[in-house]
Amino acid sequence: MKTFNSQTLHGLWAAVPTPFQDAQAIDYDVLQENCRRLQGAGVDGIYTTDSDGEFYAIELPEFQTLAERFGRMATELGFDAQMGVTWANTRGVIDRIKASVDAGITTVHVALPFFMPLPVEDVYRFFDDLAAAAPSARWIYYAHPNCLPLLKGRELARLAASHPEQFIGTKLNAYELSDLTDVFLHTPQLSHFVGERNLLFGCLLGAKGCYSYWVNTMPAWTRTFFDACRDGDHVMARAMHLKLYEWEVNGLGAIRQKGYRHGIMGKARGHLREFLLGDGTSRPPYSPVSPELITDLKLQFDAFWQTELGQEGLLVPPTRNTDLK
Repeated sequence: MKTFNSQTLHGLWAAVPTPFQDAQAIDYDVLQENCRRLQGAGVDGIYTTDSDGEFYAIELPEFQTLAERFGRMATELGFDAQMGVTWANTRGVIDRIKASVDAGITTVHVALPFFMPLPVEDVYRFFDDLAAAAPSARWIYYAHPNCLPLLKGRELARLAASHPEQFIGTKLNAYELSDLTDVFLHTPQLSHFVGERNLLFGCLLGAKGCYSYWVNTMPAWTRTFFDACRDGDHVMARAMHLKLYEWEVNGLGAIRQKGYRHGIMGKARGHLREFLLGDGTSRPPYSPVSPELITDLKLQFDAFWQTELGQEGLLVPPTRNTDLK
C-alpha cells in the first residue's frame, strides 16, 4: 500500500461511514460495498475512523479488527486508505497508530487528546511520544474544534521542523479564512487539506486536497466542485460553494437544532440519496436522526437539489452488488 509524503498526498478523499449492525458488530460486507462504490465514483482515496467514522464509539480490540479488514479491502479493491487514530490519551493513540500501520495503512489522522485542552508544550511532547513509538507512521494533523488547542501556523511550523518525515499534512475543515491564511503562510511545505465548507478559500491559498463528507451523498457533484476549486474555475466554484452553504445552513438547520453532530449527521446526509448502503445505526449513547426528521429532510433535499440530482443520476448511478444481502 502507498506510503505518502507531503509531495504525493493530494486529491478528493471520502470519509466512509462505519456501518454498525447493532451495538455489538460492524457490518464489514456493507463497508466493503461502500468502498467499492466510492472508488467507482472517482475518489482519490478513502479514510475511516475520524468523526464521520464515529471513532469515539469503537474500542481498541474492534479498532484493530477494523484496521485489518479495511487494509485488506484497500488492497483487494485497489484504493488508497488512511485511518483516524484519535483517542483520549497518548497510549490509546499509539495503540491505534500501530494497528493501522500493521494493516499496511501508514498515513493516520491525529487530533489532540480530548476532554481537557493541552498546554502547547504538552502538544509537542505528545507528538514526540508518537514519533518514538511508531516511527513509520505519517501524520495528518486533524484540527477538530473539540480537540484543543487548535494549532496555528507557527506551532505547526515548529512541529514540522521537529518531525519533517512524519508530519506530512493537515486536515483544516474547522478553520476560517484568517486561520487558514496563517497556516499556509508558515507551513508551505505541508500538504494541506480542507473540507467542503472552506474548499474554495483553501484552494485559493494552495490546498492540495479535500477530506469530504458530501461525496458520500452526491459524488459526481462533489468531484466537479473539487475540480473547479482546484483548477481555478472561480465562477463555477463560487456558485457551487454558495449552493452547498445554503443547504448546510438552511436545509440541515432543524437537525442541528436537535443536537445531532458529526457521524450521526453524516449518516443522515447519506439517507438523502442512498448512494451508500447503511441504515444509520449508531451506538449508545448516540442515536440516529429520527425517521420523521429524515422524511422531512428528504423532501427538502429533493426540491433544493432537483437539477443537480438529475445530472448526478446520469453521471454516477448507485450500482448495487447483487451478491450483497
